[in-house]
Amino acid sequence: MKTQNLFSFALNDLKREKARILTSILGIVMGVAVIHFMLSLGSGIGEIIREKFLLDLSENYLVVKPKSFDLSVLKFEGRMIYDKDVESFKKLIGVKDVYPTMGVDFPVSFYANLFGEFIGADTPVLGVDERLINKGESLKDFKYEGEVGYVPAILSPLLLEIYNTGYAVSNQLPKLTEKVLIGRHLTLVLGESTIHPRVEEKYKEVKCRIIGLSSKATSLGITIPLRYVKEFNEWYNNQESGYNTLYIETEKDSNVSLIMKQIENTGFYVEPYDKSANRINLIVRLGTFLLSGVGIVMLLFSAMNIFNVIMLKLVEKEREFKIYRVIGAKKIDIKRILNLEFFMLSALGSILGVIVGFVGIQIMEFIFSRFIPNFLFKPESLFRVGFFNVIIPFFIGIFFGMVAILLAGRKMFSDYPIDY
Repeated sequence: MKTQNLFSFALNDLKREKARILTSILGIVMGVAVIHFMLSLGSGIGEIIREKFLLDLSENYLVVKPKSFDLSVLKFEGRMIYDKDVESFKKLIGVKDVYPTMGVDFPVSFYANLFGEFIGADTPVLGVDERLINKGESLKDFKYEGEVGYVPAILSPLLLEIYNTGYAVSNQLPKLTEKVLIGRHLTLVLGESTIHPRVEEKYKEVKCRIIGLSSKATSLGITIPLRYVKEFNEWYNNQESGYNTLYIETEKDSNVSLIMKQIENTGFYVEPYDKSANRINLIVRLGTFLLSGVGIVMLLFSAMNIFNVIMLKLVEKEREFKIYRVIGAKKIDIKRILNLEFFMLSALGSILGVIVGFVGIQIMEFIFSRFIPNFLFKPESLFRVGFFNVIIPFFIGIFFGMVAILLAGRKMFSDYPIDY
């Protein structure tokens, strides 16, 4: 029988049994919709976590810190990292570059004028190598030569989020965007904090200009170029200060394990940067998989339903199949008609499932944006509807439908032989 005739017979059969079509594909539609919804939700949550809590660095980075140990309620650190250590790490085979960070290790506070309101607080200050900040960023002003008389500073998106959802609300201040912050000035007060009164010979004010927000900035504080922090620490302590953290960039084809072992032998703690990122990604993926399991269960029951419908159809349509045989159809042609018919049902159910899932996502996005009040880290969107989040559930739906068809095909002529 010609392929065109097979399609004609299958389509005519589907048109006559619309009620059965709905019951056959309902499970596929709901299962695919749930999987599409959950995959998009998992992708969205994963992206939010990476954007807000992880540095935007590639996989070939190592993080080096002083070793620490706990003693009761106190935590102690081993020897600090100094320039001589940085230079020795740069000489290791496979190391491309080293990016140090250093915190101000004495009392610091800040004050600023915001829309006529004076605000001030104690604050951590972190010095970061400007080469690390400018990797993948457009913060070209974050360098040694900033605006004349001002130190360039960047803030974390987390800090802006805390201000908008907490400080601004409680103090009835306007909420801010990144564009509003850029170009504004603040003053660092070196040598004075809430619990540490100023000592005149160790007191200084430094003007800063905010040039942008970055995930590479310290989460709860102010980030400035490393050179300034080194100068501040030497001015206050009259001695060289150590680095808090090193980000070591390795060559793509380097022996990372050997580099880590060589660094550990010098007495420092080292781990791949992407280790924490991989843990978070694993948790998000596991949660997505478990939630998508609801859709898998629906598809499984739908496959069982399709299998039973095929078996029932063989009994109900015995007379019709005899007619097909009379007009020249072979047993394999009848099998192909049934397979094609239910393949079309599986494909239709998968397409409708993706559409239903997408509609559900849009409804949830509307509810989330309109009716859920602002909270810390509230994202603009919960979902990321990517290409694979559409294709994967679509083909999973077809797969379960095909499994039912193949199982029914094996049983078809053994239990219900058509030898008319």
